[in-house]
Amino acid sequence: MSNKISGQSPLSTFKEYTTQKRWVSIALLITSVVVFGGLTTFGGLSLFSSHGMFAQVLNTIGHGGAWAAFIGGGIAATLGTIISIVLLINKGRSPLHRAIENKAAIDQLLQGNDINQADHNGNRPLHYSVLNGHALYELLNEKDIEINAKNNSGHTPLGVAVRTGKKEAVEKLLAQPEVDIDIPTIMWAIGNGSDEIVVLLLTSEKCNGPWQQCLFEAVEKGKEDYVAAILEKYDDPNHQDLQDAFVLAAYCRGTLKILNMLLKKGVNVNAKSSQFWGQTALHQAANFNNIDLVCKLLKISSIDVNVEDDYGKSPLQLSMEWPWLNVAVQIIESNKVSRKNLDIARGQADRTARGEWGTDCGSVIIAINKCTTT
Repeated sequence: MSNKISGQSPLSTFKEYTTQKRWVSIALLITSVVVFGGLTTFGGLSLFSSHGMFAQVLNTIGHGGAWAAFIGGGIAATLGTIISIVLLINKGRSPLHRAIENKAAIDQLLQGNDINQADHNGNRPLHYSVLNGHALYELLNEKDIEINAKNNSGHTPLGVAVRTGKKEAVEKLLAQPEVDIDIPTIMWAIGNGSDEIVVLLLTSEKCNGPWQQCLFEAVEKGKEDYVAAILEKYDDPNHQDLQDAFVLAAYCRGTLKILNMLLKKGVNVNAKSSQFWGQTALHQAANFNNIDLVCKLLKISSIDVNVEDDYGKSPLQLSMEWPWLNVAVQIIESNKVSRKNLDIARGQADRTARGEWGTDCGSVIIAINKCTTT
């Protein structure tokens, strides 16, 4: 494959260009250092101005020369700093690293070069290639490519693709038999990634969780698509993860759709959470005045309104501690409250009415008096 303009190969052209650019950068850096050193010397002389030395310098070069030295030295120092940064950024990168955007150069440089060479940040050419479709395709065809290599930040090429939102790169990498989906990548994606990419990861056969963390994160963020994909990984509807997720959804005021998905999966509506002091979803809904969820849960025939948490409190007791009167009335009017809990609620209402705020709990007392529960 030849270069149509110069007759040189793309590899020779690329190497010649990078070599020339390197020498130009070094020459500019040396120049800036020399000038900046002169400025430093000039500034040092000013310290001795009280002894007449600075005046002698001014007499020699003149005031105009002095200002020119200051301005020129400042510009040179700035330029030198910029060049140094550029050189530092490029340090440790092979021609293959820098050729990722050049299709012809990639084809040439793949011959006889280390395709897994890391730069000073630990990035391999494959890390850079996720930004370039052709480069990624070419590198994935190499049998010795280290597809799960991590850079100094612990990111694999797949992790880079996920964090930069490169859906096509994610698809290509997931299609490789040896690729791994590491925990930091999947957790970062659920918390920050695009929905399409997250679903690709969660539905991949290569994704091995951690399902509890993934599920809880998805529920907390109200991501229905994520929850649906993760639920496919669970066979037992009584798994503690699912029970905890159901109560967590109530705590986070999660969408009713997520709660419905968990109920459809077969989660027990009265399941107690291992994360929330043995409370149920109804405990959480009552405690946080989520009247819509309270009403939905009360319509489920198997709901237990008298279930107690680890502190011996029922949902009705929690609602009266605030008090959330509308929630309390809904629970009482379900006609499922035990006589014991009705008596406790009556006592709470009396104490609340006599308390500092003097809250009128008449609606609760009326509901209790009408209740037919024995």
